[in-house]
Amino acid sequence: MNTIAKRIFLTIFALLIFVETKPLSASEEQAIYKACEIISQATNKTTPRRVDSLTVLTSTACTKSSGRVIFVLFYQMDLIGPEAVFSAQEIELMRTRMSNTWCTDKSMSALLKAMNIRFVYSDQDSRQRARFDISNRNCGVD
Repeated sequence: MNTIAKRIFLTIFALLIFVETKPLSASEEQAIYKACEIISQATNKTTPRRVDSLTVLTSTACTKSSGRVIFVLFYQMDLIGPEAVFSAQEIELMRTRMSNTWCTDKSMSALLKAMNIRFVYSDQDSRQRARFDISNRNCGVD
């Protein structure tokens, strides 16, 4: 893990010490949003980045919805035409795999206490093909 990523994770963990399962105050939400922006900016410096044989992380962003900060990961799939269309079952399988990854890694699951993670997958023609969120609820935590 590079130095910037380490600093970002330390910042987030410091914030998480004060985050409980109660709704966030406006100042807590703003601090987490700022941390999200720092993560996004650092990540975007390394994009586009191939993550597997079919997937490229193209960019990231931060947004808010219903009092939660959302870290958005935008992926492009190297698929065209009918291959690029995901069924509801395939999207649910993707969500399950991502949930398992995020919920079983302690540093990743800690981030879910503070923010949701949104995955957006597009095809080579930039058409959105799948979108889903992972939250602490996916890990059995409310």
